[in-house]
Amino acid sequence: MAVEKILPTIEANETTMKAFERLTNQQAWHPFADTAITAIDHEEFSQFDAMEDKYKQNGRPGACNQYHYFANAWNLEVADQCKRYIDGDDSVVLIRRKCATQLQKHYDTLQQKKRLALQSDLARDQELWQQMRATLTDTHQGVEMPLITAPEVFQ
Repeated sequence: MAVEKILPTIEANETTMKAFERLTNQQAWHPFADTAITAIDHEEFSQFDAMEDKYKQNGRPGACNQYHYFANAWNLEVADQCKRYIDGDDSVVLIRRKCATQLQKHYDTLQQKKRLALQSDLARDQELWQQMRATLTDTHQGVEMPLITAPEVFQ
């Protein structure tokens, strides 16, 4: 009796994903961090970058290659990492599961950061162009043109 209380119940023909869902249903959803601080944040960011190209931002929510499929694939990857960790692979950094909304929000945040960085680069380029133009104008105005004499005719 006491041993049965200690050992976890084993479900017949339970897949890794089903066990993962059963075991994690009581855990909170953790959104992406604003900046990668911990090893988990770094791993989540790199995993997102690796998986992002396979999924599209726009379209019907349930359509193939949309963010609901991305969320399922993400959570399968989390379950696979958990399985590898349980099997003894200590190099695995366990990441947290995400819902489709969190993945979409993270994608939108990354796109906004890229747009702002591009605008910042454009403003900096504009400033550099203006500095270069002012320098060239000052240099041009400060240099005296040499007098060119008429060519001599040789016979």
